[in-house]
Amino acid sequence: MSGDEDGVSLQRLGKQPQCVESQQPRVPEATALKDASTPTSGSVIRVYRRRWGMLGLYIAVICLNSVPYMQYTVVGNVLSKYFSVSKDDMEWMTMVSSATATLFIFPAAWVLDKYGLRVSVLVGAAGTAAGLWLKTLGCGQDGYWLSLAGQGLVSVATLFVVSSAPPRMAAVWFPPHQVASAVGAAYLVIMLGIAIGCAMAPLSVSADQSADENYYSLLTTNIGLAVVGTALLAAVYFVFQDKPPLPPSPSQAVRASPASETANNATAFFRSLRRIGRDPHFLLLLFACALFSSTLIAYSVLMNRTVVHFFGDVGAKHTSWIGMIMTLLGIVGIVIIGMLVDKTRLYKEWSVFIYVCALLSAAAYSVSVSQGTIVTVYVSASILGFFMPCFYVPGLALAVELTYPEPEGNPTAIINWLIQPTALLVKLMYSQLFEVASPDVAHMVQCSLLVAGLVCIACVPKKYRRRDAERLGHHEPVKNVKETNGSTAKAEDAELAVPEASKLTVVD
Repeated sequence: MSGDEDGVSLQRLGKQPQCVESQQPRVPEATALKDASTPTSGSVIRVYRRRWGMLGLYIAVICLNSVPYMQYTVVGNVLSKYFSVSKDDMEWMTMVSSATATLFIFPAAWVLDKYGLRVSVLVGAAGTAAGLWLKTLGCGQDGYWLSLAGQGLVSVATLFVVSSAPPRMAAVWFPPHQVASAVGAAYLVIMLGIAIGCAMAPLSVSADQSADENYYSLLTTNIGLAVVGTALLAAVYFVFQDKPPLPPSPSQAVRASPASETANNATAFFRSLRRIGRDPHFLLLLFACALFSSTLIAYSVLMNRTVVHFFGDVGAKHTSWIGMIMTLLGIVGIVIIGMLVDKTRLYKEWSVFIYVCALLSAAAYSVSVSQGTIVTVYVSASILGFFMPCFYVPGLALAVELTYPEPEGNPTAIINWLIQPTALLVKLMYSQLFEVASPDVAHMVQCSLLVAGLVCIACVPKKYRRRDAERLGHHEPVKNVKETNGSTAKAEDAELAVPEASKLTVVD
């Protein structure tokens, strides 16, 4: 066999399960994507080992794209003096991502839906490399606006690789029981990239260095990042593939059918968004996600200002390290929660649990930063950092479950779009309350928003439509599968579930 056939195939040779239609969620006839629980007779489902290489390259692009997010903001007190701008201006180095996402997130989602994963990731890699080179040109003391423009370009690139693409990447390359882990890996490396940026920041610039020393440190750092970005762009262009030749799951086999292929146009895309937006259960989840993300983004962006306000110059030396520890623990949280979600596939239950823990952590951080010591700030911020990114793993999976059989990227795009302007408004509100009223009032309002979001997520019903559709077409995974010629299948074959009323064919 050729190297292209490096996976395992499951071929439908029998008849379809009975009474499937009555067990599936009803979808309006106007939809261009016809729902079905299983592929048509004769279709082939195969999982390719190359999916790990595609995932590795994809998450490398995401990781690099995330490095600049907090890179300048965590040392905003130093760089505001270096660039001769206000602290608010330095915070825009992070908040520019919310502004660009508000404008470009739906065009990015349309590109993903229209042209596929490869084009979307290629545009994202190109934008990341170009933005990093632009930031390199803005390393001088008069280069604030060039740096901000570069940061904005990287933020636009983020929309093509992060806002809608992770669920699509996971769905088109991975079998159902690995989808949540693949999505979790994408959000894990976001946190890894942010942690790298937070760690690099105090090593690049310091209040103890001269302006020339800070310049050469910034220049060296940004040139290195830009070179890596250019290399990843070349790798994506020559290596990355849009999707495997054969789908990895029954639901993807349905979408690969001719009826689904005809739906790849702008009209179908916006009709899909309209159908999703009319779902009241999805709207509850949408508001819960927006309140969760925007509130915790505000905590992160204003961490430097908050800690410096209460701890002065001593606190200024700790903010970048607090941010790095938060993001590293977020990686641990994503790994743990991702495995638990994959094992249980209880998306709503885990979403509510993480929401409660994040609320309690935010309250503890709010108290410790104003009343405690720097040690208690480290502890409470670390716990908050653990739970902050974990919500995306079950939360986005729940959105896909509620809206199945709509394309996976569409509900994700809507959620990520609403998060951006909401995050911008919450950040501005937090900043004004912090300065005009008091930090305690600002933190109380933040926690109140999380309480409102918790009520929304608690009211979302358990509708696991995609999971139910997959179960209708699968038995439990098998441990030992024989080839037709009598030889034993490889260990990876045990990952696959056997379709109902089907015979198994293993291709080596």
